[in-house]
Amino acid sequence: DISDLIGIRGNRAIELALLNMPILPGLIIDSTIATKLNGIDLTQIIKDFSIKSEKETGKKYADPENPAIYKIVISPSM
Repeated sequence: DISDLIGIRGNRAIELALLNMPILPGLIIDSTIATKLNGIDLTQIIKDFSIKSEKETGKKYADPENPAIYKIVISPSM
């Protein structure tokens, strides 16, 4: 069960996806990973995600005609 790790925002994103609601493509970074992010460069991870998402959605980041919008949820437990 990952509910405790991904927090309220992460759980809400999963619930909406399971209901087939239109939600932004994105990443959920759970609490065990979030506590280890200080000083880590996520640039390549986000670029790889962006490339995959652009292929699946047909939208492109920074394209004014057909922009891709992403949501990144960092959900540390409190």
